[in-house]
Amino acid sequence: MAFAAQYTDSQLVEFRGKVHVAMAKTAVAIVGEAASANSNTDNKRHKLGVQVLRDPAAWIEQFSIATVSDDATNNSSTDAAVESRISAIWNDIAGIGSHEGVG
Repeated sequence: MAFAAQYTDSQLVEFRGKVHVAMAKTAVAIVGEAASANSNTDNKRHKLGVQVLRDPAAWIEQFSIATVSDDATNNSSTDAAVESRISAIWNDIAGIGSHEGVG
């Protein structure tokens, strides 16, 4: 998918609505996660979860752009596909590098 089309999809009200709900659902799940052996990863995931729940509007741009960046997720994607993509990019947006591992 061309960048222009990805950007257009990321700005659509309908798509942003899907992203908004998926962000909230993922944030609720992450904030409620039990601690793992990797407290640095846990802290970053939890911090982003709290930030998203407190002020989702502050995060909608980042999540919308990142969601469409896989060349597969777009406005016609199912709710489940959008939610799966949000879960897949959560650690990236939280600033967790692959070297940190996931607890």
